[in-house]
Amino acid sequence: MPRVGRGKGATTVQSFHLLLSKTMSSGSAFAFVTCTNLGNRALSEADAWTLWRVRSFRFRILSDSTHSAATPAAFGVQEGAPNTVASTVATILDLWPSVLHCGTGETTWSRWVTVPSSVCAGEFSWYQTLVGTFTQSQATPFTIVWAGSTSGVIQTEFYFTLEFKSQANTSDTPAALLLRQRVREERALGILASDHMAIAKALAVPCSPSVVQKT
Repeated sequence: MPRVGRGKGATTVQSFHLLLSKTMSSGSAFAFVTCTNLGNRALSEADAWTLWRVRSFRFRILSDSTHSAATPAAFGVQEGAPNTVASTVATILDLWPSVLHCGTGETTWSRWVTVPSSVCAGEFSWYQTLVGTFTQSQATPFTIVWAGSTSGVIQTEFYFTLEFKSQANTSDTPAALLLRQRVREERALGILASDHMAIAKALAVPCSPSVVQKT
């Protein structure tokens, strides 16, 4: 879909098709879902915008011959940017959505799995395209996780649609954006400190002069 309008209120909706080959490290792997981890097209589009979100997302997997019925491959979606990421077949299959593939036991791709819209949306209405200036959760609606044999390879195919908002200033650099963010934070702290002083003054009770009684 082409871009709609220009300026801060402008948005665009784009659909993507990605094939990702993931090699397990000690039997598991994961990736935060950000514009930088969704292929070159998504990364290129994100360069022109400051905000993004996932409109739809579906996947399927195909594991190599190192995976068997005894050591299957699993893939799933974990909400947000968790501190503890699911890293075993059992914990991934507890996630919704998730899918299992038995390698030598299956010679075709797994079924297609659609991520619910509530999971696609994540915690925030919009996410930052510039990873590193903000906390990971502000750039990540959900995390994708794999598990299986120690060093097996899992092919994962994705179809997804992303929406981008607020065209970026092409002269901005990561350093400039970080500096601007710090200035905003310091300004907010200054306003907060000023408000606290005003409240303290308003609540202060003036000392009454002592009264000396004549005898």
